[in-house]
Amino acid sequence: MRFLKTYGLFFAALIIGTCLFLFRPGGIEGPRPAPVASSDKGFDYSAFDQVLAQAVNPDGTVNYAQLRSDRTALDRFLGQIRAVSPRNQPHRFHTSEARLAYYLNAYNAFVLAGVRDACPIDSVQQFARFDGFFWRLSFLMGEEKVTLNQIAGERIPEVSNSRPEVQFALVRGAKGCAPLPTKAYREETLAADLEAAVRRAVNHPQLARLDGSQLHLSELFRWTNLHDLPHFVGQYRPELTTGNPEVIFDPFDWSLNGSCQ
Repeated sequence: MRFLKTYGLFFAALIIGTCLFLFRPGGIEGPRPAPVASSDKGFDYSAFDQVLAQAVNPDGTVNYAQLRSDRTALDRFLGQIRAVSPRNQPHRFHTSEARLAYYLNAYNAFVLAGVRDACPIDSVQQFARFDGFFWRLSFLMGEEKVTLNQIAGERIPEVSNSRPEVQFALVRGAKGCAPLPTKAYREETLAADLEAAVRRAVNHPQLARLDGSQLHLSELFRWTNLHDLPHFVGQYRPELTTGNPEVIFDPFDWSLNGSCQ
């Protein structure tokens, strides 16, 4: 009987240990292009400009098939991120704006690459259970392994000064997010770039609309933690907040923000 009890405990520990290993954060490796050294003093985003210009359609959706057929520009940018980060080469990022621009671009590039390599999928939630796309899939940043959740939950808050606009700049591969920009974020234009991200969200009919006396907003807006969302939205589209409408949060749409075909 003692043997059976010991065997049962060992078997249970083995199962628990296996599950902890299989479902550990960052346990699934994302794309690992070779590191690309930079000779510039700062950080060059021209490769990501090329990616966005080629893959983002006029309606804001993403042509993941294009990213699959021509991997060159995105893999080059991933190689740059692998080689350089604000942590391993801080001398390249002198301001919080420079670091924030880097993290926003890195996050969006990692999402594009993760979806590209997972295609065909209809949602990032199909990648792994329990939103595993964001905490199980890992990438290399300055030769350090990171997940999307670590970037959004640790790196970005360190430099964002709690800017609510950041939530609209992070595009999670889903229709519930604001469309991607057609150019990379940059230090010198970051304030205007973030404002443009909010405008893309507020002007998207699936994310913000007035229905009678109700202001329907995507759950994305709630993630900003703003207490007066009608005032925030009204700064960009006053017609949506006339008459003090009731705010209704629509469920976040996790459908893929593009097509793999």
